[in-house]
Amino acid sequence: AETGSKVWDKARQLEGGVRAPLVLLPGESGDLILAGTTSGFLSALKASDGSEVWRAKTEISIPVAPLVVNTPAGRRILVTLETGVIRALTTDGQFDPKWRVTLGRFGASPVSSPVLSRDGKRFFIIGNDQTLYAINIALAKTDFATPVAGLTDETPAVLGSRVLVAAGENLISVGAGNGVVAWNLKLDGRILGSPAGNASADGKGTVYAGTDAGTLYAVDLSTGKAKWRANIGNSVTGTPLVTPNAIFVGTGNGLFVAVKPGAGTVACR
Repeated sequence: AETGSKVWDKARQLEGGVRAPLVLLPGESGDLILAGTTSGFLSALKASDGSEVWRAKTEISIPVAPLVVNTPAGRRILVTLETGVIRALTTDGQFDPKWRVTLGRFGASPVSSPVLSRDGKRFFIIGNDQTLYAINIALAKTDFATPVAGLTDETPAVLGSRVLVAAGENLISVGAGNGVVAWNLKLDGRILGSPAGNASADGKGTVYAGTDAGTLYAVDLSTGKAKWRANIGNSVTGTPLVTPNAIFVGTGNGLFVAVKPGAGTVACR
């Protein structure tokens, strides 16, 4: 990461394809790369040389990123399966039989990767039943399930005490503690990429989201009202990168655009 020099590039044959994001598992003896496969395997590879340390077999495909959490029994790796079942493994690849959760009554397939709350006590994930689930990590149970109407496969974002969900053309703010929808703002097109933004200790902040209509929105975190909207010129294809001096977005025609956060004017392309 410091120099950009190549560490290793050896091919690693895994059991099945990988379509879920990779996750890094830090460890005292070296970091591991966690890769879930379409054949239901979770592989842990050494970040130093790519060699496989262990491999665990689940029942079915792992379509979304695993999540590393702290539980009363120790650190665990949570994997959400295609069936909507969430299972826990120890950091050496052994299943924890005491930790298991199912999304919904019958098992809703996950369409987003999970994201942790600020305090690390629960995580949020969206099912194909268009529902945002909040999972209690210590108790291995669902704290709340909130409907979020609109097609989505974008990972929700946690900003302060809110969970922001991109559901089709809707940008939805849900209370991270109670699951209550605070506001729902309809944008001019489908939101591509997770929302991003910033939040202060008093709950104030700004949410940024781009659409396939080529518009970047800045939305007040508290009220859900648009502060400004910038015409990017082409579809905004991913999660905005928020910095103090600029909001960076990629576009469908291959441009990288910087927008001034205060006024919403395009600084450069």
